[in-house]
Amino acid sequence: MDFANPRGLDAIDLNDDDIEDQRQDSIQHWHWKEDEMLISGWLNVSTDPVVGTNQKGKIFWSRIHSYRVEFCTDMTRGIVACKKRWYKINKAVAQFAGCYDQASRNIRSGSNADDIKELAYKLYSTNYCQKFTFERHWNMLWLEQK
Repeated sequence: MDFANPRGLDAIDLNDDDIEDQRQDSIQHWHWKEDEMLISGWLNVSTDPVVGTNQKGKIFWSRIHSYRVEFCTDMTRGIVACKKRWYKINKAVAQFAGCYDQASRNIRSGSNADDIKELAYKLYSTNYCQKFTFERHWNMLWLEQK
């Protein structure tokens, strides 16, 4: 997976408010199930062999939103909220992926995957002055081959 050049990010306009009403998204916390459906939708839409990868931004995000609504019927967030949340998830996951790559290059012989991940957490904390809180998101995206 190429976290440095992910699909769908070039189409994000964080000031785009013509799609949905401006909800107080920052007040409403996202639950794991919502994030899981967002990631799943993004993975399914961005790798759809029928449509391809050259989807226009609004159509791309509309399809992700439709996927979430189909599989998470109690979802109330709109397209803009999904785009903003994806941007936040992707940014943190990409940063952690960089830390993980750095950790895997700097690890001592005899170390295992847990040692690499532990070092990656330390690097993330040092580099970004905060704890990495998107481990489930990273696991879901890291395992996906693209």
